[in-house]
Amino acid sequence: APSDELDDFVVPDRPTVPDIRRAREFIQEVFMDFPFADTASRANALALFITPELRPAIVGNVPAALLDAPQAGSGKSLLAEIVAIKSTGTNAAMKPAPVRDEEEWRKTLTATIQAGQSLAVFDNVDSILGSSHLALALTAGIWTDRVLGKTALVTLPVRTVFVATGNNLVLGGDLPRRCYWIRLDAQMSEPWRNRHFQHTDLKGWIRVNRGRLLGAVLTLARAWFVAGCPPASTQVLGSFEEWCRIVGGI
Repeated sequence: APSDELDDFVVPDRPTVPDIRRAREFIQEVFMDFPFADTASRANALALFITPELRPAIVGNVPAALLDAPQAGSGKSLLAEIVAIKSTGTNAAMKPAPVRDEEEWRKTLTATIQAGQSLAVFDNVDSILGSSHLALALTAGIWTDRVLGKTALVTLPVRTVFVATGNNLVLGGDLPRRCYWIRLDAQMSEPWRNRHFQHTDLKGWIRVNRGRLLGAVLTLARAWFVAGCPPASTQVLGSFEEWCRIVGGI
């Protein structure tokens, strides 16, 4: 199903310094209402925001984004939803994380990858996130599994960007090195009460400005490629070198 028309979608062939500044400032407006715990979390949120559009250019794997907070109502699910709306024009494909059931994890991941979902969100994880199948999906370029109810195998490229949200997330197994953290902390016991927002309907604002936001993301990406892909000064995660190089560079 096609999304709505994109208004004001402009990507200069050779972005100028003012083009880059305007693109950066417009993207930053998306995050003004989120209570990031630190600058690293804000930077990682930007990385998540631009990753879906860059995924076709990334040959290797992409780590999972963890949207974490000490309290419910801090904006974790909203952050995941605005990334999905900006990238796809529709709401995020939210799903519960299978609770310590590797067979269910396998089935869920196969269905998600086979459906070609560009962004998959495991929302409100309330147990230890430690699936070996999810860890494999994050580092495997190709996913192979048996078709449900049949003996045939299906072999699929893994191009989905995975996100998990939860309160005080705890990771197990090999997942800690395959994820990057985005921590929100409103520093109040009931963060859903008495908070002032610049955008009272952020999802509606994203839908209205989707063309401008996509244009801003691709303007930043275009500027980096035109500049000759200068190396990033950010740290490199093993198994995710290409993602770090491209996203970190931009």
